[in-house]
Amino acid sequence: MTLEEPCPPSVRDGQLRSGFTVILERLIASCVGGVAAMLVDEEGEGVDLAARSGPVRPTGFDIRVSGAHWQIVLRQACEQPTLGPIGQLWIRTDHAEYVIHGMPYGYVVCIICRPGALDNVSYRALRQAEVELCREAGWDLPRPHLPYWRRARVKTNKKGLPTSIMVSPDEEGWSGPATVIDDPSLAGRFERTYRISPVARADAEVLLVRERTGFWYATDARLLD
Repeated sequence: MTLEEPCPPSVRDGQLRSGFTVILERLIASCVGGVAAMLVDEEGEGVDLAARSGPVRPTGFDIRVSGAHWQIVLRQACEQPTLGPIGQLWIRTDHAEYVIHGMPYGYVVCIICRPGALDNVSYRALRQAEVELCREAGWDLPRPHLPYWRRARVKTNKKGLPTSIMVSPDEEGWSGPATVIDDPSLAGRFERTYRISPVARADAEVLLVRERTGFWYATDARLLD
């Protein structure tokens, strides 16, 4: 699934696309081994969903049942006095793996993955989905101090250095040619990290990260200084 590939209509069971659809499609496309993602309301009702094309794909009913079930599990866990507020659950089972991410007003995002794929779920992809879902719904953003990562397409030269980027969605003019800024503090990390200055927005440095899955993410470098 690419950034633009729509959820197969057979999975949506006639449900119309909404402003949440493309956000969930981008989220599941950003998780290697991810199968489906769903936004569930505080009563366990499915708001919208996305699923990856391919032979391994649950039905729309399966996705909705999973979302409703794990929304209840997260809520019950948060109600335990010995645990306190819980923002996420990461669950492994024999047949599937799940990430349940808490949203405002009791809503949750549920990601369904193939067995063994849980480690490939990106916290940057989750943050991007959280920010964009909240904006679409008109909610206040949880943890506004955290950086807003965005998925990016990157072209590199023969040395593997970024030469241009295209951020999705491009809200701040970050797409375009990129100039790598030498920053020794970024060396030696497991992920490949660059501090760059896109020509389209030369007044703001962008931190560009290639995760071990091969996906790239960008954020305002000032948020991490």
